[in-house]
Amino acid sequence: MGAVLDLVRVLFSPSVVFERLRERPVWFVPAIVLGIIATVLGYLFVPFRLASMSGQMAKAAAQNPNAPAQIESFTRIAVFASPIFVLIFLVIVAGVLWLLVTLLASGETRFKTLLSVATYTALPAFLLQVATLVVLQMKGVESVTGPLDLQPPLGLNLLAPNMSGFMSGVLAAINPFTIWGMVLTAIGIQVTQRTSKGSAYAVAIIAMLIGVLFGGVGAALASRG
Repeated sequence: MGAVLDLVRVLFSPSVVFERLRERPVWFVPAIVLGIIATVLGYLFVPFRLASMSGQMAKAAAQNPNAPAQIESFTRIAVFASPIFVLIFLVIVAGVLWLLVTLLASGETRFKTLLSVATYTALPAFLLQVATLVVLQMKGVESVTGPLDLQPPLGLNLLAPNMSGFMSGVLAAINPFTIWGMVLTAIGIQVTQRTSKGSAYAVAIIAMLIGVLFGGVGAALASRG
């Protein structure tokens, strides 16, 4: 139970939590909890995701009247695969951190510990999804007409509301939640891997920028769709 509570404690006392993880890396049970949270959020997002696909569903219905119902069923069922995607995502993030720590930091490099760091620094990303859901609920399902509407301005994209494509995704990915996650990651690396503060922040910033680039690519693909 303590390992699960540390998912929240890390937001306010990160050094204390990461000292515990350095001595005893824990990730699987907290990752399952994150997977459950992702499932609940995914279920709440379903009406908005379906609204964002209304154009594609209309085209599909012209060829197959049963297509919209099939798409809706698949979208709802896919939500329950969220824990698997969360686990895969955490392993990938841990792999990126391990590579960056190996290349840039002169401390310890333990994959299992970095997997724990990736797990315990993921909550801000889920809080971003909660904030996004709140904004979408306030606007209503009718405000969603395409994939880009699923990403209301919560970051630097507030400064460029009319921008779309790659740069829109990049700006959206730079927000208080991703910066919060980056800071937690830096603290986690510094504490668990015994690296310098500068090296830890260098790794965390590069990891965040990789995520920002993926956000830009996702927005570019959504714009073409």
